[in-house]
Amino acid sequence: MDQRTLLLQRMRQQAEELRGGPRHGRGVEKAMLLDDSDQNIGNIKVVSAYPDPITTVPVFIPKPDPDRILFLDAVSPSGMAMTVGLAATPVLRPGAPITSSPPFITAIVEFGNGSTFTRIEVDVQAGTIQSINNILQEPIDGVVLVTIPSGTLRVYARNDAKLIVPNLLGGTPTLGVGATLAPPSAANTLDAAVKAFTCYYSVQHIKPPTKTQYIGGVSGGTLTFADTIGESYPIPPLAKRFRVFRTGLPAVAITTYDARFGIVETYTIAAGTPSPIFELSAIENRISIGTVLAAGNRAMLSYEIGA
Repeated sequence: MDQRTLLLQRMRQQAEELRGGPRHGRGVEKAMLLDDSDQNIGNIKVVSAYPDPITTVPVFIPKPDPDRILFLDAVSPSGMAMTVGLAATPVLRPGAPITSSPPFITAIVEFGNGSTFTRIEVDVQAGTIQSINNILQEPIDGVVLVTIPSGTLRVYARNDAKLIVPNLLGGTPTLGVGATLAPPSAANTLDAAVKAFTCYYSVQHIKPPTKTQYIGGVSGGTLTFADTIGESYPIPPLAKRFRVFRTGLPAVAITTYDARFGIVETYTIAAGTPSPIFELSAIENRISIGTVLAAGNRAMLSYEIGA
């Protein structure tokens, strides 16, 4: 009998010993996290851009009630490493062009032990829809795998196609004369079918999950980012490295800060140069950039997420 089988048997035995006393978990017969129905350990939701797919103006607050895909809990002894598989594909809708796939699908993974929990956010690529000789092909999912330690697990999804992440003060970069802030997608954005599946144990990630913050785009004129603590952005949980993506490749100044607003490190990216990958330490929790975007360009902070 292998080690995994012995471990599962021991966990079931511990759960049985707790029956009749104080415990967590929704079902009397549910000793382990995945002792549940098929639709609970794997499910799908169709998510639309917030506040609506058609709007051409950005929003600065994420959807307050994201769609819940999974909700799992069990007795405390069954907490263990879990891998969540997340997938997304565009969903055609009348009037929306096939080219208007949502650029930012965010998955929210909540994990803990039932009485307390934390959360992380990761990108899920929206996948593609192909049309060959005007015949639609089977959609191709975008997929990401996330490993977390958990006794409870909830997974939500948002379509952030209209979201600009505000800075620490709740503001946005400075608009030049005649400039307008542009969201990630100003078109009639497609919905996305987001799937979540889970299983026991961890997986070795070939490509770690990411979390991307779309921090601004501009139509006409210029958009100026100030490299100051007041206009910094929060670094997501479990972020290990980051890059600054910007179209037009303007020069960039970067500063990272600790929780006491002290400067930790400064970097520069020369004009015309793609962003290198910058390492993050455990004490860095804010980042600011200084750059100027010309009309039609946009900027994003992309973080590698991992334990």
